[in-house]
Amino acid sequence: MPIIPKDNAARRALLAWIGASLAVALPILCHVNLPLIDLPAHLARHYLSTYEGGVLDRFYEYRFSLVPNSAVDLMWYWAGFGSPERFSQIVMALYAVLFVTSTMVLARAVQGAWRVWPATAALLVYNAAFFWGFQNFLVSVPLAVLTLALWYATEQMRTWQRLLIFFPIVTLIYVMHLYAFIGLGLAAAGREIQRLVEAPKGARGAQFLSGAALSLPFVLCCVWLLYDLSIAGPNPNGGGTAYGTLLARIRLPIQMLYAPNGAGSDWIFLAFKLKVGLLVAFAIAFLIGFWKGRLALLTLERKVTGSVIALTLGCLAAPTKLSGVFYSDLRLPLFLGIMFFAATSWRNLSPTIEKSLAVLVAAVLIFNGISFERFAKNYDADIHDLLRVSRAIPEGARVLAVRDSQPEMFDARLWHVDAFVVIHAAAFIPTLFQGVHNFSVKPEWRHASIPQGVPPGKQALDGDHVLAKNAALRFMQNWQRDFTHILLLDPEATPPVAQAYLQETAKDGRFTLYTVKRP
Repeated sequence: MPIIPKDNAARRALLAWIGASLAVALPILCHVNLPLIDLPAHLARHYLSTYEGGVLDRFYEYRFSLVPNSAVDLMWYWAGFGSPERFSQIVMALYAVLFVTSTMVLARAVQGAWRVWPATAALLVYNAAFFWGFQNFLVSVPLAVLTLALWYATEQMRTWQRLLIFFPIVTLIYVMHLYAFIGLGLAAAGREIQRLVEAPKGARGAQFLSGAALSLPFVLCCVWLLYDLSIAGPNPNGGGTAYGTLLARIRLPIQMLYAPNGAGSDWIFLAFKLKVGLLVAFAIAFLIGFWKGRLALLTLERKVTGSVIALTLGCLAAPTKLSGVFYSDLRLPLFLGIMFFAATSWRNLSPTIEKSLAVLVAAVLIFNGISFERFAKNYDADIHDLLRVSRAIPEGARVLAVRDSQPEMFDARLWHVDAFVVIHAAAFIPTLFQGVHNFSVKPEWRHASIPQGVPPGKQALDGDHVLAKNAALRFMQNWQRDFTHILLLDPEATPPVAQAYLQETAKDGRFTLYTVKRP
């Protein structure tokens, strides 16, 4: 097969893939520290997973096992290179390229030809899960979509042959991330149910047996999950599941693209609004085609109807919080978004309108990339200031990060930046995630840690009367004894009330490091 196809449509699709991939990957490669909220905590966990024989062994422990949330953890554990930050940057750039690639491959499997339109899925690369830093999930999504494309492409093969193909792949997707596994499972199940409904009456029995056999890889992985849950100890973060409101379900297509606030986020929000505007226009074009067939503009390939229905039901049923994991409802809509671009095509458009649409999408993609690069630049500069301050932190120190005011009020970028001192200063922090990964704080230090938390406001240093009002702050009850340093993450408007117990040690940019005076 030639590298550059001779067919004009395929050649245009190749150029669209190159342009869209560059638009989403290059901004990620511009700055090594990416402004993804949870990512620093994941980087610290990666670092600790291969850390041996140092002072951090006093505080943390990592137990390797295959859990359904291990995509990048396994990549780092087995093939990591360089620093966790650089490795993660490369992984996220690959995710961006694979996101566009998998959508175009799925479109090829469903529609039978290479098309330009599926490259528009690049609009979804910088989504809410991306900005939250749900790295294991994000990396798993393109591989699940490629597996779904293979599911469609192999429909004419014998059932036993398909089983041989999908047993190892489905198991791998399950280990990489549970939600990628669920998305793949729903789409595949929807397709098999559709094939059963559409089969001639005399062939439905055979079709049912084929679909039942093909469900075996998914069923066995579910049995594996149930077994792991049955032997698992209590969840350190308490678990808990919440469904959320019906209004939240209606807003999911917009929330799926939402970006966090913080310094330099103005352009990000403008890019968000532009993307939402485009998606609304596409949705209107699709609805026109759905209700008025003769005026069809954007039509859905009939072949994917079952998968779309199954994924839609999954989105409606997904809780906002599942077993302690927040924003669970933001995951499955991403599969629906990919399906939208992979399984639709335009009709009745003049060449002029087609070109205008292509230019508009390209302009929004370019602005989207520029806005993310600006956002990342501000964050990267802040992290370099933090790393300079962290040079004053001795190995084995115990560092408590605080904000100048309540952290939930603003600048979500900084919720987990204290995790960088684990990597660069070999210091203990109390807020690394526990309960979801193979990671925990050793028993003797659990009283001074929280399984899921963000830096508190510095008011919590003022006294027991502040800590007593909030159970989430009880890990700070004896902060003067348990911690050796206080890291203030904001420009200091007023000195901490506990100033008498603190000695300023280092300061750079927005960050100030204090040494705790022993009582």
